[in-house]
Amino acid sequence: MSVVLFISPHPDDEVLGCGGTIFKHKQNGDTILWLVVSTGYTCDGFSKESVESMEKQVDSVRKFVGFSSFKRLKFPSAKLDNVPMADIVSEINDFINRHKPDTIYVNYRGDAHTDHKIVFDSVWSCCKSFRNPFVRNVYVYEVVSESNYHNPLNSIPFSPNTYQDISLFLDLKIEAFCLYGSELGQHPNPRSVDSIKALAKLRGSESGLVYAEAFMCVKQVV
Repeated sequence: MSVVLFISPHPDDEVLGCGGTIFKHKQNGDTILWLVVSTGYTCDGFSKESVESMEKQVDSVRKFVGFSSFKRLKFPSAKLDNVPMADIVSEINDFINRHKPDTIYVNYRGDAHTDHKIVFDSVWSCCKSFRNPFVRNVYVYEVVSESNYHNPLNSIPFSPNTYQDISLFLDLKIEAFCLYGSELGQHPNPRSVDSIKALAKLRGSESGLVYAEAFMCVKQVV
């Protein structure tokens, strides 16, 4: 069995990007871990109500999925570019060292949100073979509403080379995302049930599956 770590810059990225894959790993008997890199604070412009609501939503998702371990780092959401990168790398690396995952899922570097770029770079720094040799597989996931809005002049397009069949897990993915009530929108909002289904169907059609999640495999040691 594998120890699999899902890293998200903000709560909901993990479900949007690889929610079906999370449930698939769990069914396979793997140990599933969740690390959220940022937290919202009232001093940074988030309302007290929204901060408290998100905490409750995160707890609901954690319990619903059944992660073996969870941690939310205290770095300020939407302001990771104001934090020394060495601090972010250190915190992420501490979690990785504590749990020693062999497989990591992390967001696409070209996502529209600056926090996402910083999280990818920080995680990738932790995946060097001489630093954490037990990390053998690294997969990059796409986040609808972020990856599809990448800057075409400053990043390569998200180009998947790996697909996970989530035909049996799409309903669970949607149910998990609906627990993020404050993030759920209605079509044509990209953070909607319609968009989640449409992307899963598209990725399925690319791979000969009914529903799929797509990834860029950026490290694999076999």
